[in-house]
Amino acid sequence: MRKLVMTMLASVVALSVATPAAAHENRHDRQHDRLEQRHDRTHYRIDDQHARAHWYGVGRRDHRRLHRNLRDRHHSAHHRLQDRHDDGHDRRSRRHDDD
Repeated sequence: MRKLVMTMLASVVALSVATPAAAHENRHDRQHDRLEQRHDRTHYRIDDQHARAHWYGVGRRDHRRLHRNLRDRHHSAHHRLQDRHDDGHDRRSRRHDDD
């Protein structure tokens, strides 16, 4: 009986420690999912603009300008998303250091 009680107490303690960690992981995963969705929407918008430009026809010079503009927007979107991702990790890291 004593062994059973000790096992149950150990299980309760283990679960109480694991639950906040799992909640943190779920929140972290949701934040990553939101960043991925934002990234996908950016690609969709850029691809859509590119396809519309070709549909309506663009001259050679305008075509190069279009691709350069889309490439620059794509890179800046990636950098913004990466910065947001890194900032999120930095904030969480500082929060854990303060605990």
